[in-house]
Amino acid sequence: MIKERKKYPYDGFIDDIENKRYQEFESKVNQFVDYLLDNYIPVKNTYNKVIHDPVWGTMMFYPWELQVLDSPLLQRLRKINQVGLAVLTYPSAHHSRFEHSLGVVSVVTKMVNNINQENNGAGYASENKIISNEDLYKLRFAALMHDVGHCFFSHLSETIYGQLKPFVDLKNSFEIFDTAKEHEIFAYIIVNCESFKNFVKNNVDYPFNIDDSFFNDIGKMIVGAFIEPDLNSNKGHLPIKKYYLTQMINGQYDADKLDYLRRDSYTAGLALTYDIERFLCKIRIVEKREEINGETIIAKHLTIPIAGVSAVEEMAFSQLMLTSYIYQHQKVLATDALIQDVVEGLTKNDKLIHPCDFLYYCDDDIYQIYSDPVDKDFKIPIS
Repeated sequence: MIKERKKYPYDGFIDDIENKRYQEFESKVNQFVDYLLDNYIPVKNTYNKVIHDPVWGTMMFYPWELQVLDSPLLQRLRKINQVGLAVLTYPSAHHSRFEHSLGVVSVVTKMVNNINQENNGAGYASENKIISNEDLYKLRFAALMHDVGHCFFSHLSETIYGQLKPFVDLKNSFEIFDTAKEHEIFAYIIVNCESFKNFVKNNVDYPFNIDDSFFNDIGKMIVGAFIEPDLNSNKGHLPIKKYYLTQMINGQYDADKLDYLRRDSYTAGLALTYDIERFLCKIRIVEKREEINGETIIAKHLTIPIAGVSAVEEMAFSQLMLTSYIYQHQKVLATDALIQDVVEGLTKNDKLIHPCDFLYYCDDDIYQIYSDPVDKDFKIPIS
């Protein structure tokens, strides 16, 4: 008899092997978050902050977002380059996961504002918005946190720890992680660990109610899982399943892609572009009826009509070109191979025993090993 896989962490019994695997990662991630947030008390901001960006122009952030942004957990992303070691081949592509995360927040806001305006007209009332302020703030929070699980050199490190047996076993234990990238799984665990949840509940002035379901929803949006509707809510009406919440963060044409396609090509000096204005003008939220466990619901999907397909095709072409020019460039792949030696040395010196150990290292930590290692016992031959 084939054992049925669990859909989410903590399904079934707490002592099930799958849940024990998750608890092992959760405990280690909790220690990591504790280590970074220890003694950090955010400033009680009362004003929005404007940040100027070469890709999207003026970006606005709310006080509660700044309280998270200023934390060591997010500031750490400044030390992780967006394109990894490709910066050695494209020296101007020196942007970090931090700038990218800010950009994703800005893009998802543009998506929501255009959907609301195009569906309701310029003078729409707040109560008639297709996407409410509560959903907008949740989307912005997920955008802010979507890359928090990255380790040194971005995707390069996840190709290494993602192949370690504990991580493979964890990913195979739950359906929710089937399509998720490795750093997204780490982000899911970080968002749902007790240290982060307590930090947000006690220190962040979020304008709406926050409970454990809020963090669970953010985690699902990051890994590309859909948030299930509350079948007991919306009395007198059919329950609503908001597919668009996840589709805007981790979908076919999400805010993440919209930012990195522009940002990576811009900083590398590549003449790749897509018609972002046309794309934003065309996206819609479309409703249809669906059946879930015998219950009829209203499903709300992020869609783009045939008139906007050309913008999607341009995005797909840009993604292919970026893969060829940057991510799979022969010189980039050659420098990536050097990191295997570093990881091997870190492993032999008991620095990288578990996949969660990778979280403690940023780009500069690895560069320092080659130049002037702090740990004098760390020896790695360079030929």
